[in-house]
Amino acid sequence: MIDLLRELFGQVCGQGSHPAWTPGGTPLICCQRCLGLYVGGLAAWALHLCWKPRLSRDFLAVHGALILLLAPFGWHWLPENPWLRTLTGFLCGAGIATFLWLVPATKVWRHPQLTPAKGSRKYAFGLGAASVGLLLAVQYGGTAAAWALNWLAAAGLVAFGALAILNIMPLTAGVLPRPGQPKTRTG
Repeated sequence: MIDLLRELFGQVCGQGSHPAWTPGGTPLICCQRCLGLYVGGLAAWALHLCWKPRLSRDFLAVHGALILLLAPFGWHWLPENPWLRTLTGFLCGAGIATFLWLVPATKVWRHPQLTPAKGSRKYAFGLGAASVGLLLAVQYGGTAAAWALNWLAAAGLVAFGALAILNIMPLTAGVLPRPGQPKTRTG
């Protein structure tokens, strides 16, 4: 199964040209930055579901900055190391997941966002704890950590796919007829 996941990630990750973590001597299915990206996206998605932080202008500006933070490192304008590759990927993934969360939160679930600042503080604390946990797992984890990280990366890829689909659904709402609704002719 890991070989299948490695092949799948080979389509979206520069595995061969970028280094991967090897906790416990087991190479992961994606490079250091992609691991951070997918785990960060999964963490942000889960935290949005749990804490429903207020999606204020400032909250979104911070998450936009997290995405932009990747540029100087991704384009190798600044020196980096494995920790920075993983951390910048994680932060960028959290930013992307937050912007992909906007449509599902308001159009699909229609829940009011926005618990007061308490939800935002819990979200920020959870994101910080997840990033530290990820960095500790890749550095000090063994083969069990490698197994868990591989599956977290795969779940992150699935989460991004689900968020993309949830963003497309409202766009098709007026185009596709609802079940039981008669087709109308135009023109």
